[in-house]
Amino acid sequence: MQQRRIAFQRAARIGGPGKFLVVDDDLLHRELVRAALADMCAVVEADCAEAAIRAVQRHAVDLVVLDVVMPGDSGIEACRAIKANPALKDIPV
Repeated sequence: MQQRRIAFQRAARIGGPGKFLVVDDDLLHRELVRAALADMCAVVEADCAEAAIRAVQRHAVDLVVLDVVMPGDSGIEACRAIKANPALKDIPV
């Protein structure tokens, strides 16, 4: 909850609705989260850890909603990679 509040505050400071990255290998889960967030922010999607890391680097996201269990690298590994990058480490995951 605290991370979500920080992300919304951060988005408000930059004058926009914010941009969230939703990462899940299950399309239905991504669609449900997108629908829940649609009125509050822009949503970028990724279907695996590798795509998530690329998306965080490519898009100026304010928050990452990350599934833990995915094929290939896990969400935990993606989180570690994001937090290991000095330019990305402050993004709430």
